[in-house]
Amino acid sequence: MEFAYIALVSVALCLAFAFGVLRRKFGVVHVHGPSMHPHLNAGDRVIIARRPSHYARGDVVVITRPDSPGQLIKRIAAVSGDRFPGGLETVPPNHVFVLGDNLPSSMDSRHFGFVPMDRVVGRMIRRLII
Repeated sequence: MEFAYIALVSVALCLAFAFGVLRRKFGVVHVHGPSMHPHLNAGDRVIIARRPSHYARGDVVVITRPDSPGQLIKRIAAVSGDRFPGGLETVPPNHVFVLGDNLPSSMDSRHFGFVPMDRVVGRMIRRLII
C-alpha cells in the first residue's frame, strides 16, 4: 500500500513538472477583432510558442500593446535590417514591423511604429480547433 502511494505521488509530481514546463513554453491566445481576417477570425484560439529563438518575415506573433494594456496578434512584415513596407527607413536592430492581414481594420506598426523584440510574447504555431 505504501509503495502504491509513493508511486502515485511520484507520477503526480512528474505530471505537475511537465505541465509547468509546457505552460512556460507554450500558451493559448484568444483572437479579438477583425484585424487578422481572413487568416484568423474573432473568437479563434491559437497556440503560441513563447519566446522562440527565431522570428521571420511572415510569422504571426503576439505582442504586448505599446499604447495600452493587453496584447495584439499581427504578422511580421519586416525584421531588423529590412526596409519596412512603404517606407524608406530600415527596421532598427532588435525590432520588427508588424501588420494585420486586414489592413483597413488593423492597429499595427503603421500607427505605433517598430516593435521592440522584448514586446514579442510568442509566435503562432497553429489555430486551435475545438
